[in-house]
Amino acid sequence: MLDQSRTWTPWQPWQEWGGRPTPIEGAEIRWASNLINLDDARAALWGGAEPEDARMSVVWDEQHARMSVVRGEQDTQTSVVWGANDAQMSVVRGAKILVLGSGNGSNFEALVKTLRPYGVECIGLFCDRAGALILSRAQRLGVRCVEPPPPQEWDKRTLNDAVTGFLEQQSFDLALLAGYMRVLPPRVVRPFSGKIVNIHPSILPDYPGLDAIRRAYLAKEAWVGVSVHLVDEGVDEGPILSQGRIPRHDGESLDSLESRVHRIEHTLYPWTVLALLAQRRCARRNDLGGES
Repeated sequence: MLDQSRTWTPWQPWQEWGGRPTPIEGAEIRWASNLINLDDARAALWGGAEPEDARMSVVWDEQHARMSVVRGEQDTQTSVVWGANDAQMSVVRGAKILVLGSGNGSNFEALVKTLRPYGVECIGLFCDRAGALILSRAQRLGVRCVEPPPPQEWDKRTLNDAVTGFLEQQSFDLALLAGYMRVLPPRVVRPFSGKIVNIHPSILPDYPGLDAIRRAYLAKEAWVGVSVHLVDEGVDEGPILSQGRIPRHDGESLDSLESRVHRIEHTLYPWTVLALLAQRRCARRNDLGGES
C-alpha cells in the first residue's frame, strides 16, 4: 500500500483541480502525488502543450462549454477554439484504450464520451456476459465488441485466455476495467503491469471486494467514495491514483447514496485516465528530448 503521509495531496474541494465543475455538492478529491504529477497533467490537459511551455494560457468558457487556447507571449494572434470534436491541441491525442466490462456500462459510456474530445479512442470492449447492457451502449457509441463463447462452453481458464488474447491482439495505452466483475489472475495481469486501471466504489483500503457501498452504508461511515487504482495481482490492492469522497447525509437511503457515488465515478474515472495519459506523454517527450 502507499505511504499516504508522503504521497497523497490533501483532500480538497473538487473544483480546485483544473477548474472543472463540481459533480456533486460537498465532493472532495485527492491524488497520489507519487503516481500522478498534477503540474504535468494540468499543463498537458488544459494547454495541450509540454509542461515547461509557460506561454500557453487557457481560458475555460463555462457558458459555451469549450476550451479557448491562446498562444504567444504578448499577443493573441494564434487562437484555437477547442470544441467537442476538435482534438488538435490535445497532448493525449492518438492514445488508445481498451475496456473490460460486465454489466450496465454507465462507467464505460462516461469514459468514451469524456475521452473522445481529447482524441483518446476506445478501440475495443471485452464483455464476459452475453446480453449485458454495456454491449448495446458500445454498439451505439461505435465501439467494437468482443464476447466470449457461450457460458456452457468455457471455464475460468478459457475465459482468461480470451481476455489475454483480447489484450495481446492490439496495441493500447491503457486497459480500463469498468464494472468487470471477475478478478484477473496474475497470468493476465503480469504482462501488462502498469497498463490496467480499475475503479472501486470505496475509499481504499477500506471495503475492498463486492458490495462496498452497502457495507460502508451499514457501517454508518461518515464519508463514502471511490478509488481509481492500477491493477496488480491482489484484489483492489494496486497502487491508488486518485480518490473522491462525499459526506453521507443523515437519514439517507442506500439507493440515494449509491446514486451519488456513481456520479463521482463517472467524473473521477475519465479525468484520472486523462491525467495519467497526459503525464506519461509528457514524460515520454522529455525522455525523447522533446519529441512526441
